[in-house]
This record gives sequence, C-alpha cells and structure tokens, in this order.
Amino acid sequence: MTAAIETGTYVIVSAVSGSSSATGGTAKCLDVCGASNRSGANVQLWTLAHSDAQFWHAWADGECLQLCCVLSGKCLDVVGVLGDGVNVMQYADSNTVGQRWKPVADGGSITVDGVAYDTYVIHCKADETYCLDVTSASSAQGTNVQVYGANGTDAQRWAFVPIEGLPDGTYTIRTGMSQDVCLDVAGGSNANGANIQVYGANGTNAQVFVASTDPQTGLTTFTNAGSGKMLRWDASGEDDVPQNGDNVSQWSADASITKKFMAQPKDELLRTNGNRVMSWMLRAASAQGDPYCVDVAGGSTKMETNVQLYRQNDTLAQRFEFRRAEALGANLSVPSDAMLLRGGGMASSSMVNVGEPNGDGSYTTSYLPTVVNSSNQLQMRYRMHYYAAGDISAETVTAWMSARDGSTANDGWGDVGMPNVEAERVEGQRWKSPFPIEVTLGVASGQYMHAVIELQARTFREAWTNPSASNVTCPAHGATMTAMLKCKWRPTATFSQAAMAYDGIWLPVSCDYPRGSGTCSVTMLGADGAAIFSGHSESGLADDDTIRVPWSECSRVPADGEAVTVEWTWTTPEGGTASGTQQVAISYDTSHGLSVSPAFSYDPSTHSVLAAFATAAETSCKMQWDDGGITRLVDAELVSQGSSQVVYRLLPPVGVAYRVLCFAYDSDSSWGSHDDEMDALDAAGYLWNWGEDGFASLTCRVGEPLATDSSFTPESAEQVTSGRARPVVTFGRTVKHPLVAHGTIKAADGTAGQSLAAFEQLANSGPDGRAVTFRDHRGGWHRVAVTQVDMPLEYDRKTDVTVTMAEVG
Repeated sequence: MTAAIETGTYVIVSAVSGSSSATGGTAKCLDVCGASNRSGANVQLWTLAHSDAQFWHAWADGECLQLCCVLSGKCLDVVGVLGDGVNVMQYADSNTVGQRWKPVADGGSITVDGVAYDTYVIHCKADETYCLDVTSASSAQGTNVQVYGANGTDAQRWAFVPIEGLPDGTYTIRTGMSQDVCLDVAGGSNANGANIQVYGANGTNAQVFVASTDPQTGLTTFTNAGSGKMLRWDASGEDDVPQNGDNVSQWSADASITKKFMAQPKDELLRTNGNRVMSWMLRAASAQGDPYCVDVAGGSTKMETNVQLYRQNDTLAQRFEFRRAEALGANLSVPSDAMLLRGGGMASSSMVNVGEPNGDGSYTTSYLPTVVNSSNQLQMRYRMHYYAAGDISAETVTAWMSARDGSTANDGWGDVGMPNVEAERVEGQRWKSPFPIEVTLGVASGQYMHAVIELQARTFREAWTNPSASNVTCPAHGATMTAMLKCKWRPTATFSQAAMAYDGIWLPVSCDYPRGSGTCSVTMLGADGAAIFSGHSESGLADDDTIRVPWSECSRVPADGEAVTVEWTWTTPEGGTASGTQQVAISYDTSHGLSVSPAFSYDPSTHSVLAAFATAAETSCKMQWDDGGITRLVDAELVSQGSSQVVYRLLPPVGVAYRVLCFAYDSDSSWGSHDDEMDALDAAGYLWNWGEDGFASLTCRVGEPLATDSSFTPESAEQVTSGRARPVVTFGRTVKHPLVAHGTIKAADGTAGQSLAAFEQLANSGPDGRAVTFRDHRGGWHRVAVTQVDMPLEYDRKTDVTVTMAEVG
C-alpha cells in the first residue's frame, strides 16, 4: 500500500539498527558523508545525531517524494542506470525521475527513543522493483546506501521520524525574499537595544546567531556571535502582548519565556542557487498565543529595512532560511608565507613540465600547499588563473575549489563547521596540506603555459569563545590569508651546432617556449674543459633564434670540428627558468659569399708579421697562441686601409707557433674568414720599439738562458700606533711592476738594433718623450718607461746590457 508521508522534515532511520528499541545512541539513519554540501557527495548509514546532514525534507509530489538534505538543499539521487548495487548520492535538484521515491508501508514498525514509527520500503520511481537498500544489511558505521531489487529484508525498511524544531547550531538567518539578505545587528553593535535590520550577507558576526532550543518549552534562543546578546521583541502594548510593528532588537540573556521565539518549519521550501532548502517561521512567544511572527517590514530587501513583529500572514516576509555558518574569530591566528611543496623542494613559485607527461605535449605536476600557522586546523581553498600558450593576456579563472577534494560547494571552503584540511607538520610552524593540487601546463594550441594558484587559508576552531562575549561558544574561522603562487612552463632549449663567424661564435638555438622574448645565458667549454666564454646573455630571443657571442668575450677561437660543451639557462618573461648542458661541434664557415686570402710578410725591424687581404665594409684580424698553458687571443693592429686592401700588424711570440684569423664582412649574406697556422719565429731575445723607427734588441748572454726579472709592489704605507703590537698598513691604488732585462750585443754580427747607439737612444726615450713598447722573450708585450741602461765595456766583441724599466699605464 502507498504511504501517506506528508511534506515535512524527517530523520530516515534504518530497520537494521533494531526493530524495537533503537535509541539516539544506537539508531542508524540516512546521512550525507562528511556533512558535505557538494553535489555528488555520497550517502551512508550513520549513528543518529540529529544533525543537518541527517535531516531530509520530504516534498510530496503525488504518490512520490523528493527527499532534500536540509544541510545542502540537494536531493537524494540514483547514480546512473538502475541495477543491483547502484549507488545513491545527493545532487542538485534536477526535477528528474531519478530523484523521485515512492514510500510504501510494509505493516511493520521500529521504536526510536521510545516512540514507535511505521516502516516503509522506499521504491525508486524510475523502476519500482528497486528499493533504497543498506549494503549487506550491515548496521556498521559508514555502511554505504545503494539501490537493490526488492527483497523484503530489514536493509530495505525505513522509518520517517519527524523533526519538530530547529536543531541547535550556528546560523545566518536569510530572508525568504532573497537568500542574499540576512538579519543583521545594526552597525555590529554590542549594546542592549541595538536594532535588528536586514542587510546584504557580508560574513560579519553581526549576522551570525547561535541557536539553542529548550527541550521543555520548545523556545529557541538566538544569541548574536558578535555581541553575546539575544534576539527579542520590544513590547509596545500592555502586559507584553505582541502587536503589529513591535520592534526586534538584541538584549542581554533573559531566562523568562516572554519575548522569545519558537522556530516552526514551513511545508513550502525556498529555492537558493538551484537547491531546495527548508523555510522557517519565527513566532513570538506569548501567553495569549496570538500568532505574531518576525517580519521584514514591507517585505523589502532594501538594506537597513527594519525587522518587526507582525500578525502571521504566511508571506515571504515571514519566512526564513537558517543557513549553517561560522563566526569570524578575530583573535584566531592568520596563516602566512604560503609556499608550494614538491618532493623535497619548496618555493613560492614553481615550474611545470617536470611532472608526468600526458602524451599531448602537456605535463601535470602535483604540489602540496604549505603555510606557517600556530594551528593545523585549517580551511583552505584555491582557484586557478590560467594563461593560454601564445597569449598571456588571455586569462581563464576557475571557480573556488576546496583544497581537500576540489569541491566548489560553499565557495570552496568545504563543509561548514569543520576544517577541510588537517595539516601535517613540515617543520616548526609550517604545515602542509595532505591533499595535492594538480597543475597541467603545455605549449600546444589550446593548452595553458602559465598558471597562478590563488590560495586562501584561514584557521578554524570548532569551539571558539568570543573574548568580548564569553557566553558565546561556536565554530569560527579567522581572517583569510591570500597568496598568489605562480606555476610557470619550464622551457627546454636545444642547441644543434656552433659556428665560427666574422664577429664571434654563433649558436643557433630553438626553445619550446612559444611566445619569444626569452632570455638565455650561455657558457661554452672547450674540449679541454676550459671556458671559451662565460655568462654571455641575450634577451628578446624568439623560439628559433641565434645567439651571437662577440670575439671580445672569447678567450680563444676553438678549432674547426672541436667538440664543445654549451651550458645554458633560459628564462621566460614570467620567470620560468631551466638549465641544461649540451655537446655540439664547432664548424667553420670560411667562405660565406666572400673570399678571404691573406698574404703574410715578416718585418725584421720590429719582429712583426704583416697580414694583407682584400678590403670589405668591416675587417678584423686576430692572433692566438699558447702561453705556457694559457691560450692568448689578441687583436692585430690595423696599419692601413685602402680601397682594395687592408694591412694588419701582428706581434707574435718568439719560439711559439700561432694562429692568425682574418675576417671580412659586407653583409650577413656576404662575409668570409681565413684561419692560418703559423710557424714559430726563431728570433730569440728582447725587443724595444719607440717612435716611428726606434728599435733595439738583445740576445741571450753566453751560457745563460733568457730571463726577465719581474716583481709587483703595491703602493703602501706603514704607521706605528700606540696600543698596537703591529703596524697599520694602508694601500693606494697603484701597483708598481719593475722589469729588468739582461742580454748581450754582439757588435760583429751586425744584427739590426744591436748597437751601442741603439741602446743610447733607448736610454733617452724617456727624456725625449717617446713611448716605449717592450717585448719579452716569451712574446709578452709591455708599455714601459726605461729608467736605466747599463752597458759595461768589458769585452771587445760583445757588450753585456741590463735594461731597467717600469711598466706604465
């Protein structure tokens, strides 16, 4: 037979908990898992606790019912196609047959808290051969609820236990005209007599009330969480008899029955955000029993509209939604210093494409959000700001999501009245959420390459006592911390080759970062492991580009075909960085549309080499040699430049082979180079040049190797001060570098520059104002001032000479 379950609010108790003596402590009822208000939350069997997650409003629809959870306003719904074991859940009102249930009395009963209630089999309207069923008929806490073919067992028998009054709890009181408008203590006042008005929902304690119902009288006290004062009506007539227009205000707690309220559920539901929620009427307690109710004056939603008493008229002005809420605990700690944790690393921003590849060019990386806080009881939510590949201005922002499970319910804060994150300690007062946030980035069309996690966190306390109103204890959360945590695409650069060019070393590079404007820093190591150049940086690079390192930054010219190592770091405009190492081979492009064929000649007066080749828009000439294990690379001196030929002077070392590199350039499509290996010069000794034709040279003494005395002496001064065991030394900015060369003139061999006259002229170079260049026996060149020339005339056929000099700037 069909049941006569009337529209109303019920706890739906299962017969598996006992058929005759179930109590509040042992009875098991239909319950939304985790007291969640999200669509898709599971439904289970749980011990009767008279909580909102166990209150179901039955909305009569002919022979069927729509069962809406009071906590969420969402409906009991079958997941998918009917069949044995198919799950049930709560889901937003869809007005579908999957949310319709047909209770049929089975003639039995169960007793709950000493009262017997008829039992019903709750059939699925979509197919009445299936019924609401407790999995395996188990009475264990958390047993799943499903649908199953009708079988007449206790697993399919249910009792509807009516709920008469408002459950104790913490609420905002929303008006029937608009659920975005709340009862509000004017100005957030703590004073007795402060007016009650309506105001837009703003999350302040002026709109949060703690409801407590006296089981003996059924009267409910509403205490404001901010002031600790309770709602009451102000009698304007005699004997506290309510009248139309009596004001509603707040006053200190009063134990008397008069001027209090009785919360009575209404059969009609209110709709908010697509969900059906219970509506309540607040009747004024009166000895005469006259039906006066709390009423929004004129049914207006205008801010600061007065709240009053008015004779019951069943309009929306007298209907209210009680929505679970939390107080704002101003004294609760505020989380700070949010960071992302991945593996052992932690940062305020991070790079993506180090996680799991998805096969489409994108990568997914998981991060654990962390904060510093004195408590690990947190409410945490986040939303993603995504930016498309190739267009950083195209922003996509998601809804707020719970850091626990991604639910968007309650604006992502999770279930009201509880933390959604019980954080785990990292170190000290830094806590991490155990629930990862996944970020997927890619550079292909339609993918996101840059994201920002907007993270918000606040402390939660289940039983918070207001320090300014100690009679108030309720769930509360603290002030909210907001952090913007950037996740950036980690670029990958590829160097395929390196080339010697007219102006330096060219490095073609490609990067998977699609927007360009990247910055790359490169270092090149030769086959010997020594740096050819270091830390060269270029900005504004396209995703396919060429990095050009000028010769002025290079310590040497690598050999043709030499295997070199490129160390690189690429940085995107959003700050995404990546580093890598790659081996490439140097190739020479000696004839890029322009032929370079130098002719070399030797100048014995200066022991220099002249290189002449065809002129071009730009030319250069360089010399490279090994100096005792150190590679030297210097520019040659331009001697002349005509319309058809340029001439460069090279001052090569003595006794060491060297390389000469000549470059000519007309345009990027017309340039060329030439690389020559030159034999060592065999002119051993010392060489001085000054003016246009001043020249002197020495060879080694008989039986002695070539040697140059050299020392460095910084400018300094000593001061002896009392009280100090050692002098104080101060330094200037100059470092003296005296040089002394010893050699021999062999008068008979007629070698150029080897004469007493030449060295007399050298000794007079300073007084004559001549700049002197000295080349030592190792090929090193120095700008010097000659301070002394010693030439003792002891032998007929040779003269030993000592030249004392000071290197000058």
